[in-house]
Amino acid sequence: MPLFIALFILLTITLSLLFVHLRFRLNLKLIVIAILIGFLASLVGDQMKQMGINFGIINKSDPIFNFIFSLFATGLSGQLIVFLFIKILIYPSRHFKMPVFGLIYCVWISIGFVLPEFLTMNEKTYPLINILNILGHISMSMILGYFISMAKFSEDAKQNFTYLNTGLGSIILIQGLHEFFILERQFPNLIVLMLGTSFLTLMLTAHLLRQQKAEQNDSNNSKINDLYPNEQ
Repeated sequence: MPLFIALFILLTITLSLLFVHLRFRLNLKLIVIAILIGFLASLVGDQMKQMGINFGIINKSDPIFNFIFSLFATGLSGQLIVFLFIKILIYPSRHFKMPVFGLIYCVWISIGFVLPEFLTMNEKTYPLINILNILGHISMSMILGYFISMAKFSEDAKQNFTYLNTGLGSIILIQGLHEFFILERQFPNLIVLMLGTSFLTLMLTAHLLRQQKAEQNDSNNSKINDLYPNEQ
């Protein structure tokens, strides 16, 4: 049953993204690359964690060190790849036309990010936790997408810098906590983290959509004023 639920969630999100793609005509090449980058970032993070286990770096008797390892080795290694891809290819792209596009491209990255975990999921690998991981990674990507969009459409250079670094720092911290709770088998804390991340994602998404709508209204009013300059 948990495997069926995970498959249903992944298919639902993928179909929703395909609908959005048809609605907004996103760049298909960027979408494919985004999925591949997410897949690569996930493999790198998993490999770093496995290296820590194989070489005895991870020590269950030292939770503080495990947290530092999770933060820098797994969180930074995987999410930095995602961030650099977005900054180099998506951020300056002419296809990044609306703030909501930042969310959409980042969700496609998260689809690639959860694919390795989904493909290896079975009844012996805590399927409920894997389901939470899928939702958590999507939420993390959308948080990054929010800050990327805010930076992209900000006219203030200082705010631009702040948004980008806040987005990167946020997902590294969340990813690090995520991996740490798994290593320490602190599953109740993992559930709280995923629920909190999902709630934050909803709030940030709502704010971004409101801001985009306000900007569209301002743009429409400006066009009307240009057409009828004498009417106040």
